[in-house]
Amino acid sequence: MTTDTLLNLILPDHCVLCDQLLLPRPDHLICDFCRLDLPHNRHSCPACALPLAPQEVHCPGCPTHPECLSLAALRHEHTARFLVHRFKFQHSLRAGQVLAQTMAEHAQQIYGSATTLPEALLPVPLRPWSEFRRGYNQARWLAVYLSRALHIPVIDILQRTTATPPQRQLSKAARLRLPVNTFTVQRPLQEKHVAVVDDVLTTGRTTNVIRTLLKTAGAARVDVWCATRALP
Repeated sequence: MTTDTLLNLILPDHCVLCDQLLLPRPDHLICDFCRLDLPHNRHSCPACALPLAPQEVHCPGCPTHPECLSLAALRHEHTARFLVHRFKFQHSLRAGQVLAQTMAEHAQQIYGSATTLPEALLPVPLRPWSEFRRGYNQARWLAVYLSRALHIPVIDILQRTTATPPQRQLSKAARLRLPVNTFTVQRPLQEKHVAVVDDVLTTGRTTNVIRTLLKTAGAARVDVWCATRALP
C-alpha cells in the first residue's frame, strides 16, 4: 500500500463546494462535477475580461488588440462568488487554492507558452487594517500560489498610501473616483512585462491606476490577473 493510498484512507479529503468525499485524493480540492459547474470565463474581452458572445472578439469601445491583457478565470457568480466569499471572509485557504489553481490553468491557456508569461507578479496591497483583521492579503496569497505553479517571482513593491473604504461598500461611480495617489511604487521596475494580481476585477479602476504607476516606474506591459470578473 502506497503512502498516498494510506493517507486517503486515514485522512480522506472532501470537496470544498459540495463536501463530497474525494477518493482518490485529487490535485484539485473540488469534485469533477463541481469543477465542471464553475462559471469559467473562457471567452472574454482581452482588454477588460468581460465575458463575450461566441462571435465577439472584444467589447464595444475596447481595443481589438490591447497592449496589455486582462484575465479573469471565472465569472463572479454562483459557485465562484461563494469561493471568493469563503476565501476573503471565512479564512478558507482551501477555497483560495481552488481559485488560484483555476487562475493558473487559465493563464497557461491564454499565454500558451512559458516564454510569453510575465516576468513578475505584483499583488494589489490591502488597506493595513483590512490585512491585519483578515490575517493575510488575499491578492498576495494568490500571487504566491501562482508564483509556485508558474515559476514567476512575486515582487512586493506596491504600497497603499491612502486608506480608501472597501470597494464592496462603494457604488460604481465612487469606485471610478479612486484617487490616483492611492498607491505608490517603492522602486523602479527592471522587469518590462509584469502582471498585477487581485481577487475580483470589478470596474478596473484600481488596476488602471496601478498600471499607470507601473508604466511610469519602467514597465512596458502590465497585464491584470484576477480570480473572478464582476458582471455589469
